Amino acid sequence: MAITPLPPVYASDTVLDGLTTPELLLVTTLRLFASIRPRERGVHADWRSGLGAAGLAKSAAPHFLDLFRIVAIVPLRRIEVRCTCAPTLAYDEGRFLQMISLAQRDRPNEALMALRDWLPAAAASMALPAAIKLAAALHLRGLVVPLRHCCAAQSDQIASPYTDRGIALVH
Repeated sequence: MAITPLPPVYASDTVLDGLTTPELLLVTTLRLFASIRPRERGVHADWRSGLGAAGLAKSAAPHFLDLFRIVAIVPLRRIEVRCTCAPTLAYDEGRFLQMISLAQRDRPNEALMALRDWLPAAAASMALPAAIKLAAALHLRGLVVPLRHCCAAQSDQIASPYTDRGIALVH
């Protein structure tokens, strides 16, 4: 059975300055998590620090870890996560935000479709509960990832140099 791909809702190279606090928290956590290399010596920023500062160390961090352990084991392709200093969003970082936003709105089938962009069907089904629990933990702390429309991912084509980015997203 063929799955219809879920359209992305973040434009290629979305500038981080335009993201909300929950989005930035998740992107930063993901980037810090991805920056840790096994067997690499040295001091690393703890990927859990932002979650801890938001009061989510115990309620969200385990689910984040469970989700990305599955993603690390059986990805369909290399997942693009940028360095912590990158000023724009990678495609897969946007996909992660989209998945959490959908899970926070009790739309598990669509969140599963976002996971299927990264994982085979069985692995995506195994990862979905962790994504849902992560989304719920964030939601309980008032950290809600906005539900963006797929047209926003094409805002670069809509906007002219004289148009406010917010106006482009509304159209």
